[in-house]
Amino acid sequence: MPFDKSYSELSPALKQRVKNAYGDLKESEYPPFPSEGTQVIYRPLYKANLDLRKEGDVLAIAMIDESGGVESVTVYKAPSKNIATMLNYIISNTKFDPATCDGKPCKMEYLFENKIETKPNWAR
Repeated sequence: MPFDKSYSELSPALKQRVKNAYGDLKESEYPPFPSEGTQVIYRPLYKANLDLRKEGDVLAIAMIDESGGVESVTVYKAPSKNIATMLNYIISNTKFDPATCDGKPCKMEYLFENKIETKPNWAR
């Protein structure tokens, strides 16, 4: 998944891969997505982890409103409390393209799930 692409810039196959994580979305529905690509979450999270040196799975769900604003973030899994706090902060301050339901912006959850590493492949 390219980190620097917005949802609209993704290939049809990658868009489908993102949609698959959301289960039963209709053809006319699209999930929320960071406006500047997922790099706006991954890069600061990686930089914050340079000092913490933690590795492990992260799982967070954010409620994104109809305008692309973040209403809430819940971190369900993180390798440390500091990483959870940082992830919550980063996602809370991220601008999203809102979800689309039947051609109109709508409120929907954004799923962020990955493995944080001290030196991920994209940073090498």
